[in-house]
Amino acid sequence: MHILKLFVAPGSCARVPTIALEEIVVPFETELVCATVNQQYSPEYLKINPKGKVPV
Repeated sequence: MHILKLFVAPGSCARVPTIALEEIVVPFETELVCATVNQQYSPEYLKINPKGKVPV
């Protein structure tokens, strides 16, 4: 079974999907994306989400 990975950043709307996953009891991991240094625009992150949006 695959475990979902939720990429989150402080100040984003990431709490909404986090709560939803917790409520439906789906196992997941979170990974912090540091928006203050524009980590969401790194080549590695853009492979996951080409729009560079958080959360994903």
